[in-house]
This record gives sequence, structure tokens and C-alpha cells, in this order.
Amino acid sequence: MTPPVQLPQFDLRSERRRRQVRHLIDCGERCVLEALIAVDNGQPLDLVLLEFERLHPDAYKLTSKVIRGST
Repeated sequence: MTPPVQLPQFDLRSERRRRQVRHLIDCGERCVLEALIAVDNGQPLDLVLLEFERLHPDAYKLTSKVIRGST
């Protein structure tokens, strides 16, 4: 069994959290919506931000354009 992920201490104004949120917004509205849904379903915000931090913003924007048919 893997040990639980250690989350950073909650600090709304931390530079890391601001950077993660800016990155999430740069990924586009779909990512923001998915993050909000995950938090609404009970996932900790810090864990959700960590997961989305790995995404490259351009990849999600390109996927969004393909789905909308505006390539």
C-alpha cells in the first residue's frame, strides 16, 4: 500500500498556489471546469492543482480546438 501524498500546508496566498492556478487558467476553460468538478467531488484542492500542474497548456488548447472543429 502506498503512503498518502503529503500536501503542502494550506496557504491561499502562497506563490506556489498562485503559480499553479495561473497555469490551470492558461490550460483553458475545460481544465478549470474539470478542476472545479474534482474539488466539488471532494478531492483536495492542493492535490487537484498538483495533477493539473503537469499538463502543457498548448496541448489542452489544441484538443479543445479539435473538439470544436476550429482547427
